[in-house]
Amino acid sequence: MSRFFRNSNTFKNYELKNKATGERILGSSNEIVHTRKGEIVTYSFSGVFIYDSLKDVFVHYPETGGGKTISRMPVVNKSFLEDPSRNGIWMGTSDGLKYFDLDTRTYFSHHYNPEQLPLFKDHYSGPITLDKNKNLVFADGDDQRIYIYDFSSRTLSSTSPQNKINKPLYFDCILSDRSGNLWMSVESEVVLYLEKKSGRTFVIKHANERSHSLAADYFLSAHQDSSGTIYIGTVSGISYFNPEHQFISIYPFPDSVSHTRQYYMHQLLNCDKQNNVWFAPSYQYLLKFNTAEQHFEAYNILEN
Repeated sequence: MSRFFRNSNTFKNYELKNKATGERILGSSNEIVHTRKGEIVTYSFSGVFIYDSLKDVFVHYPETGGGKTISRMPVVNKSFLEDPSRNGIWMGTSDGLKYFDLDTRTYFSHHYNPEQLPLFKDHYSGPITLDKNKNLVFADGDDQRIYIYDFSSRTLSSTSPQNKINKPLYFDCILSDRSGNLWMSVESEVVLYLEKKSGRTFVIKHANERSHSLAADYFLSAHQDSSGTIYIGTVSGISYFNPEHQFISIYPFPDSVSHTRQYYMHQLLNCDKQNNVWFAPSYQYLLKFNTAEQHFEAYNILEN
């Protein structure tokens, strides 16, 4: 885990190992949440980690449920987010959907579900996101459906995109835009668009002959900023999307980092207060896409 110091343009790396085995347990995380109460929370296969600012260390909270410790908790890509009203974190994992209460440091899942909530099942769950009404949206790999959980009524509904590829739909990223439409990246390298108004599913493809098509047929990250602009991060760069449903620009990675990019590392992290997009194409580089000047700025993590 690395922390960037803006004043010095340097990084500090944090490590944590299992005292018994020496195995590194902090890291292998694609998500970090800075909560409304100011806590920095992340995860790895072994559970949740919370930053202790007084000691300048991360504290490990392994999952315990039903009186036993869950040894492995592989979180699915784009499946780690803060509850919109309560002080807790939702996680989509191959062991089902989970909720971590930050007040009590307690996990809730199909292993421990005292309120018998309908969304906790022993199914491959994720990715997850929030829709415009702050409902929880998550994919169920076992049911091949998208579920919507209403926090206020505690009810669960679902929708199913039309399967136009005749293969199982294993989702890697979901974006629910401000109109309620769903953008979905499927493991078999297909991008699906589920239009809320009509209920129709469309396949969106990259085409070399069309300069305004999607940069690639697969993405692991997408974000809609405060202006309504949608950024889709692909292995070939960022596609910049306008409300007229046209990909108006594609910004490839700079030559200085293109040789280091890794196929499964094209993570769009977030937009900062200036609407700059932070992006990680590899373990070595962190990129900032300056939206005002329309170019990338590269930071070499390993050198710092």
